Amino acid sequence: MGKQPLKDGKTMWAWERFLTGDSDAARSLGQIVVRSWQRSLSLGVNPAARAAPLAAVGARYLELRARNRDLIAASADIFMRIETALADSRCMMLLTDPFGIVLETAGDHRTLGEGEKIHLVAGGHWNEDAMGTNGIGTALATGQPAQVHASEHFCEGIKRWTCAAAPIHEPGTGRILGILDISGPPTTYQRGNLTLAVATARQIETALAACAGREQMRVLESCLQIMPARGQADMLAIDRRGGVVFNNAGADMLRGLPRFGHQDTIEDWLGRLPERLRRDGNFDMVAFDGRIIGAVIVLPPRQTTPAMPPDDDDAFAGLVGVSPAMRAMVAQARLLAPRRVALLIQGETGTGKEKLVQAIHQAAGAAQPLVMFNCGAVSKELLAAELFGHVRGAFTGALQEGRAGRFELADGG
Repeated sequence: MGKQPLKDGKTMWAWERFLTGDSDAARSLGQIVVRSWQRSLSLGVNPAARAAPLAAVGARYLELRARNRDLIAASADIFMRIETALADSRCMMLLTDPFGIVLETAGDHRTLGEGEKIHLVAGGHWNEDAMGTNGIGTALATGQPAQVHASEHFCEGIKRWTCAAAPIHEPGTGRILGILDISGPPTTYQRGNLTLAVATARQIETALAACAGREQMRVLESCLQIMPARGQADMLAIDRRGGVVFNNAGADMLRGLPRFGHQDTIEDWLGRLPERLRRDGNFDMVAFDGRIIGAVIVLPPRQTTPAMPPDDDDAFAGLVGVSPAMRAMVAQARLLAPRRVALLIQGETGTGKEKLVQAIHQAAGAAQPLVMFNCGAVSKELLAAELFGHVRGAFTGALQEGRAGRFELADGG
């Protein structure tokens, strides 16, 4: 909410007038507050409420944590450090699920104790339909960071608080996974609290993205392990959020795939697949750390006229080595050569990475060029010109006729 709030007496007067039906009295508070008060009123929230309802206690709270364990794990390090950082600050930090139910709290012990009185605790429900205008609920309702100060709150029992909240989005989908909130007494109000809430939410998103990346690599590894036994079959690998990790069948394979809901499991998602995939596909679940993290869907080979296979015997003949690791690498390279997939080849200097690339390109029967480029041999100032090309006279030393970039030269090859 950015701007400095009005003096509390004026805000309180506007709230009282608003509740009597004088909506014009709240105009000076800004559209975000007014619209939230209007939503709170239409939702039937009791403006005299003293504390939030407890939506999850005991076994229900444990189930809630289990459903949100990725979010909790991604924020664990931050909450561990914030315990010390917020000591004696009169502030507390909270993490909620996507419905505004508190999962974690940390911070100043006096403030944590005061928070218990209004159920600003684990299991407390702070969505707008439960407690009207407040940082957590309003951030969820708008999908944007929100700062609510003192009498801007809708319910009377929480007008002695100030809060700044920011949504935490799921990497790749943008869905809101929860809210990061900083709360305290009105004396702790400052614009920087909202900046801190947003920055902390971004840190949690970064941790979530790193975890998702590790899981996707495991799903891809499983897909590549399955591939040799499946021949030329069409394959689709997804992570547990429904994100496509691998697809060698083109856009047709993706047509009609269902959306992945927040509470969905892989099994739920697979059950809603189009009939053609459920009827013809074989499913290999990918498990890690005691749970399903993805799945590989394999379809029978298409009935097409087989193309003449490339003569890849000569292509790989120049690769010297008879160790099991070398034989496995060459076997995998032969399998991947005819497929339009991106490859990352890693190895120490001098181990023959470039030779392997040339063999794969030759085995694929590619008529288009193979463009080699050593990024490390070019200064950072000239790297963009090398990759994207340049026009005549673009910089000192540029060719008079200009030059196409490496990406353009390699197009289709």
